[in-house]
Amino acid sequence: MTRRMRRVSQLAALAGTAVLFAIGRAAAAYPPPPPLDLSHLEFVPALPAGAAPASAPRAPARPKPQKVDRAELDKAVTEQLDLIQSEEDANGKYSKDLATELLSLAVLYQQRGDHILAIPVLERARQIIRYNEGLYSLDQVPMVERTLASRDALHDGVVDQTEDQLLELARKNPGDARVADIYYELANRRIGTVEKFLTDPSQELTVTLSIDGLAQHHETPEETALSNLDGARDNYAQAIRSVVRHRSPDGPSLTDVEAGLVRSYYIEAQNVGKLSPLAAQTDSRLGKPRYQEGIRAALHERGVESYWRRMRFSVKADRPESEIAAEQLELGDWHLLFDQNALAFATYRNARRLLERSGATTEEVRKFFSPTSPTVLPTFAGGFVGPDEAAAYRGYMDVAIALNDVGKVTHFVLTGKSPETPDEVVHRLKRYLAESRFRPRFDGDGWAPEDRVSLRYYFAY
Repeated sequence: MTRRMRRVSQLAALAGTAVLFAIGRAAAAYPPPPPLDLSHLEFVPALPAGAAPASAPRAPARPKPQKVDRAELDKAVTEQLDLIQSEEDANGKYSKDLATELLSLAVLYQQRGDHILAIPVLERARQIIRYNEGLYSLDQVPMVERTLASRDALHDGVVDQTEDQLLELARKNPGDARVADIYYELANRRIGTVEKFLTDPSQELTVTLSIDGLAQHHETPEETALSNLDGARDNYAQAIRSVVRHRSPDGPSLTDVEAGLVRSYYIEAQNVGKLSPLAAQTDSRLGKPRYQEGIRAALHERGVESYWRRMRFSVKADRPESEIAAEQLELGDWHLLFDQNALAFATYRNARRLLERSGATTEEVRKFFSPTSPTVLPTFAGGFVGPDEAAAYRGYMDVAIALNDVGKVTHFVLTGKSPETPDEVVHRLKRYLAESRFRPRFDGDGWAPEDRVSLRYYFAY
C-alpha cells in the first residue's frame, strides 16, 4: 500500500468515527421516555365464563366516555333555551315549571363539558325551588348534586360549601325518607376522597380551621384523611337511622349503608401506619406496632357490631335464612381479614348449619360455600369484571395461584398477558396477590387445606 493510500484510509477511519460520534450525540439528544405513572394502578379479576359471581359485579374502573354529537347537543341547547324563554313569557321568571327546564339545560351543558355555564343555571333553578317550595325543600337536591358534579369536574375549591348545602337540607328534613340517600352519598364522597389520598399522597388535603377566634389550626393531610373517615362514619350512621326509621324501598338499603361503614373501618385498618404516625413508630417486642394493633382491634370490633346489626335487622324483617347465612359468611370473612381465624371458621360453620337447618340440599350448600369463581376478600371492596366491562381496562394478566387453608396466596405463576403489558405491572400484581385474601372453600365435610385457582386480572392506571 502506497503512502497516499494509507493516508486515504486514515482519513476514512477518522470520518467514520466522526459520523458515529455525531449519531451518538443525536440519539442522546432525544429525551428518555417518561417514567410509567402507576400511582393509580388497580387490579380487578375477571368473571370466569359461565360462572356466577359470589359478590356483586363492579363498574368499570375507567369507563369510556360516551360519544356525543356536538352539533346535536348545540341544537338541543338552542331548543331548550327557546322552551325556557317561552315558559318565562307565559308564567314569569319564577314559574315552578321553569326549574325543571333549567335543570334540563344544565344537564345538556354538562354533557357538552360546559360546566362553567351549568353552575349558574343550576343555581337559578335552585332559587326558583326555594321561592316556590321553601328554603329547605328537598326538591332542590338534584340541582345541588348536579352543581357538585360540575364543581368536581372543574376542581373547584367551593366543593365543601356545596356539600354543606346538601348536609343542611338533610338536617332540616329528618322526617323525609329521602335524606338517607343524601347522607349515604355524602359519606361515599368522603370515603372516595380518602382513597384518592391514599393512592396519591401528593393531593392537597390540608385544611385550615379557626376555632372560637383562636389561632388557625393547620391539619396535616393524614389528620384530614382521618377527619374525612370520621365524617363519613357520622353520615353513614345518620343514613342508617333514616333507613331503619322509614324502611323506604327507594334509596340505599341497610346492607348498602352498613357495607360502606365497614369499608371505612377496613380502609383505616389497612393504612394505620400511614394515617397514624405514632402507630408506625411504636414497636413491640414482636416487631409489630402495639398502638397499630390496638387500633386494628378496635376497628375489627366496630365491624363486628355492624354485621350483627345487619343480621338482627334481617331477623326482625323475617328475611330468608339463606340471606342471614350469607351475612354470617361475610362476618366470617371480616374475622379472617383481621387474622381471627378461629372466629372466622366458627362463623362459617354457623352459616353452614343455618343453611342446612333451612332445608338446603347438599348441592346447594356446596354451591354456597364452593362457588365456581373464588371469592375475593373483602367482598364489599369490589367484584368481578364482566365481558362488557373489559374494554375499559388497559390490559390483562392470566395467573395460576395456590391458596392455603386461610385463603392466602402461597404460589403465583403468570400464564399469559395482553400485548405490551409493562413488566412493572406484572411485579405489582405479584405483590398485590401476596397481600390478597380469598374465602376458603368447603370441601366435603371440612375446609380445603389447599386450593388452586386460575384467574384473569384486568388492570388500569
